[in-house]
Amino acid sequence: MTDIDLVRLNFNPQTLFLLNCVLGFVMFGVSLELKAEDFKAALKTPVPWS
Repeated sequence: MTDIDLVRLNFNPQTLFLLNCVLGFVMFGVSLELKAEDFKAALKTPVPWS
């Protein structure tokens, strides 16, 4: 067994929720084949909702 096998990560409920949200966001971007530049462009020029 190597040292990396002994690493243990512990998450509390708040950080686990955040991790799930980030992971879902990444999976959504991958499924649409979006790049980081696409998200940056969307944040720079948001569309106002009517």
